[in-house]
Amino acid sequence: MPGSSCLIVAGRRRRTRAEYLEESRLFRAWRAERSGCVATLGDLTVEHADSYLADSIRRAEGSGSGWATDTTGHHVAQLRAFAGHAAAIAGLPANPLAGFKGPKRTRREDRTVDGLEDDEVIAVLDSLGGSTFRDVVDRGLFVLGFEDGPRRSEFAPMDVADFRLAERAGQPLGWVVDVRYPAKGGKPRTLPLGVRAEGALRDLVGRRASGPLFPSRDGTALSGERIGERLAALGDRAGVDLSPQRLRRSASSWQDAYGASSGHLDTVFGWQPNPIDVKSGHYIKPTLTQLLIAHQTQLSPLDRLEHRVGRLPLG
Repeated sequence: MPGSSCLIVAGRRRRTRAEYLEESRLFRAWRAERSGCVATLGDLTVEHADSYLADSIRRAEGSGSGWATDTTGHHVAQLRAFAGHAAAIAGLPANPLAGFKGPKRTRREDRTVDGLEDDEVIAVLDSLGGSTFRDVVDRGLFVLGFEDGPRRSEFAPMDVADFRLAERAGQPLGWVVDVRYPAKGGKPRTLPLGVRAEGALRDLVGRRASGPLFPSRDGTALSGERIGERLAALGDRAGVDLSPQRLRRSASSWQDAYGASSGHLDTVFGWQPNPIDVKSGHYIKPTLTQLLIAHQTQLSPLDRLEHRVGRLPLG
């Protein structure tokens, strides 16, 4: 299938060839990731096609990009048509995907939307105990997501220089990550870090002085979509439902549980202040110094978790 894809689509219209080749590429990449094997025509089974599309749907939804119903129909039609054409070329007696209709969708309201529990956080960190390039990058993504919950589209443009030591009048306040390109038209903001989050990001940056904070193997920045996929795959390994949205929900719910003020939460998560709070005259937005002091002494989810369970598996 990999080496013969071009031959298999010979004789099709240009647009059809392009669609067949793209579907073949996606299926082969999925099969290689799942089993480490090179896909063949024998892998075009209803079972494998169901798993392939179910994983694709879950990753798209986990990354926040969504997955429309007609998208499933398009992929089903392409896979079925490609398999039929390949079967004819290979002399198979029938289309192996003739009865393929695609996986059933999980209703949106049934998906997990609550924050992570302690044991789930530890399970994820346990799965990231290695020191490979991917472990270090994925650990940085997870830790920053659980610590301060940046949106999926805010992770991608972060640069090494955005991880910095904040100072006031020449005195160090603590380490932060700047969100220079906030989503939803928000203003740039600063994310405070606790000790454990700072350590994970130091490992991620290493000796680099520039470049993307979350790089791919070729040194380019991971896209927002790819970041969502990486977190979803990380969750799969740990047996935890994981996405940028769930990390954001976790960070905000834990900081709120630890006593964060509404002004603090709005500052960290880029929310608009509640007009009722503002009108009451009691709404206070923290200064950078106050933001860091509150986070370091009370609100860091990772530092508080370490205090409760002992040493965290952060490498």
